[in-house]
Amino acid sequence: MRIAVTTQGNDLSAQTDSSFGRAPNSLVVDTESVSSDVAANAQILDVAQGAGFQSAQNVLVHKPDAVPTGNCGPIPSRFLKAAGARIVVGVKGKIADAIHDYIDGKYVETREARVKGHLV
Repeated sequence: MRIAVTTQGNDLSAQTDSSFGRAPNSLVVDTESVSSDVAANAQILDVAQGAGFQSAQNVLVHKPDAVPTGNCGPIPSRFLKAAGARIVVGVKGKIADAIHDYIDGKYVETREARVKGHLV
């Protein structure tokens, strides 16, 4: 399974980030091979609008099965779901713990965005 967790860091010991669209990075972890890749979002951190959409594009290149994050707006939610990724919100703590908690069923897939987005 490939899990993309929003973060300010770049390894399993980093803390999760509370925002999907404005997170500096997503750490994409393959739970079978225990390998990881960083989907960097540095180029979108200062954009006025469209950060969530661009973050979704950056993450979807890595083909995640699940995207645990703090919050996710409606636009990136639509793109992630359309690509088959499960979105989980309310995630906090270290990335390694968030991944274990997701696998153990402590987080449930969200049905809708928890924050309002900007329409472009």
